[in-house]
Amino acid sequence: MSKVKLSHLSSLVMAFVFIWNTTATAQTASITLSESSAQLGYSFLVGGSNYGRTEVGMDFLYNDEDAYIADASLLVFDEVGSKMRGLVAGLGGKAYGASVSDQEYLALGVGGMIRFALPQNKRVIFGVDGYYAPPIVSFLNADRFYEAAGRLEYEVLPQASAFVEYRKFYVEADNGNEGSLEKGYRVGMEINF
Repeated sequence: MSKVKLSHLSSLVMAFVFIWNTTATAQTASITLSESSAQLGYSFLVGGSNYGRTEVGMDFLYNDEDAYIADASLLVFDEVGSKMRGLVAGLGGKAYGASVSDQEYLALGVGGMIRFALPQNKRVIFGVDGYYAPPIVSFLNADRFYEAAGRLEYEVLPQASAFVEYRKFYVEADNGNEGSLEKGYRVGMEINF
């Protein structure tokens, strides 16, 4: 799959998500920037129940080294319990497509997230997330793939947050090469509508 095909595929999937999402109740758009990369994201809730909420999302990242990473995710999350107010946990999966130089990667990762809002100031939120794709669900040139991040977020308004994070996308290729597709500190914002 070439970079152009991957870019077209991610554009089509994102357009489908926007069209399909006419009945979603809550939506989030995000942008995350570093000195050498930009990431755009969109997610929405598809339902809620006594057993948690379900979120569908999509992200597209590119950097100045001509690396492209697109993902589609499904996450089920909720507040953990009454004894630990402000602690939210979620489990789910992500499908990744990436293109770096002349290598193409495709992977299906499982993982989740934890977010904690400080009890004395619920506008300050700490979070971590991570996803892992072992060799059995890594395809094309990928032999293993993972994403991990830690984040400090501040809710500026009820509908808008700013954050700083450290995120790493890592791949082991089937030719024995391995390394980070993207890593480092980034800043960003999320807008809920």
